[in-house]
Amino acid sequence: MVNDFLNSEKFYPGQASKYPQVRQHLDHVFELISTHFTKHKEPKRHREFLRTILLALVKRYAHDPESYVHFSRRRDDFSPGKYYSKLRLDSYPIFIRIIDALIAAGLIEYTRGYFDRIVGQGHSSRMRMSPRLAEILGMAPGQPTQAIQSANIILRAGTDTCADRKSRDFTPYPQDPQYKKAKLILAMINLANSRLPVQLNLTPQESLSCEVCRAVA
Repeated sequence: MVNDFLNSEKFYPGQASKYPQVRQHLDHVFELISTHFTKHKEPKRHREFLRTILLALVKRYAHDPESYVHFSRRRDDFSPGKYYSKLRLDSYPIFIRIIDALIAAGLIEYTRGYFDRIVGQGHSSRMRMSPRLAEILGMAPGQPTQAIQSANIILRAGTDTCADRKSRDFTPYPQDPQYKKAKLILAMINLANSRLPVQLNLTPQESLSCEVCRAVA
């Protein structure tokens, strides 16, 4: 039986589109850790493993900077058909090499798992982003972040296609609580307009959209 540490989440990478800082700083992080392991023949695979690990760390850090990600160091868990293999982490040596290099570079805080023979329970290894890694990725507390200075709500007709929207030069909002709240408010406005179209002077084929242009600091 494995009794994982409190305040931790099982290893699972976040969506790359939600955490673009991983892609932006991947090469820099890889350069920092590559000095902590011997030469390897598969740099591309090592980068892919690092990317997946960083996505798991960033996802958890964004939820709670003090929490951890727990994971297995058992070789069998990386075998074909097993949990980590399904995440495309099918090489135990590469995974552990990246973890150990992140530790050596001071980019993660780490506690190795162990088995408590007295109570008969095991604890998984766990890790979290270090302040240094958070700073590199632009996520450290107090660091300046991009702030929305202005936003334009697009009045979109029902004939407006996905290709039409992609042809415009705009950056979509991140899927954060503020975006979801704005989307809910606009949905309520659209509902009111469908019942009282004269007040907003919109035709039944038009609606307010959350796909907006924005200016950032």
